[in-house]
Amino acid sequence: MSEPLESSSGTPLQIDHRLTDNTAQAIGPKLALRRWARNQLTHSMVAVVDVFPGERVMRRGWPKATFTEGIPVAPISFDAIDADPYGDPWVSLVEVTSMRQGSGPLAVVWTDGTGIDQRLTGGLSEALQRLTGIEPARGLARRGVWERIQRSALDGFAGELDMTVDVMRWSAYRNLFYAAALLH
Repeated sequence: MSEPLESSSGTPLQIDHRLTDNTAQAIGPKLALRRWARNQLTHSMVAVVDVFPGERVMRRGWPKATFTEGIPVAPISFDAIDADPYGDPWVSLVEVTSMRQGSGPLAVVWTDGTGIDQRLTGGLSEALQRLTGIEPARGLARRGVWERIQRSALDGFAGELDMTVDVMRWSAYRNLFYAAALLH
């Protein structure tokens, strides 16, 4: 039997297992963001790096696409990144783009669950700190603030790629942030 999970303060974490995978409430907005991102790309067929493919449910949002699963180990050409982790997507997004060959628009779709950890511990990943310039502190995951942090991370991410954010869409459900953006 495993020990109960604890936060950094030592208090037991209350995990709602109904929210650990794609719930009925999450699937609709997540698929809509992927369809929106796909429609921003004008190619007849797009190459998507699906960093956390899970049960591949989200692939329905990417019509006319080929997929690479996980983080590529060698440089490849791709048009979109789909990062749907249980927590922080930013480390993986940075790692994947380091393997991108070629240029052109890049669609990025991500789920960020770090708001949950941020509420519990006040922590932020090193990648999120680097991209935003924000130091860890409690209270950052409040509605309104977290959306600005996500936009700041996206701007920092685009800047590291020498790209700009053309357009971004997002939605939030409880402590999860779902977003899609097109970078040029």
